[in-house]
Amino acid sequence: MEGYSVIEAEDGQEGLSKASEQNPHLIITDLNMPKLSGVCLIKLLREQERFKNMPIVAITAHGSERANEAREAGADIVLAKPLMLDLLALVVRELL
Repeated sequence: MEGYSVIEAEDGQEGLSKASEQNPHLIITDLNMPKLSGVCLIKLLREQERFKNMPIVAITAHGSERANEAREAGADIVLAKPLMLDLLALVVRELL
């Protein structure tokens, strides 16, 4: 709706592969995913030089403890579910 191209992934492992292949400008990840959690995904991305400064938005339904884990892993912003799309659009605009 905002005019951005979006690349989707079914799970964290696919997200890591697609991020490496596609060279996105920003990553949005849920923290609760199969195969590779969002926290693990963020850590693995931040280990790579090309992703060290890329904006990463994490989304969680599991409260402040999980949000803190995401921030410690390297998420720039953590948003709570239920997600308000207008807030997400604002965050994306600000980070890009």
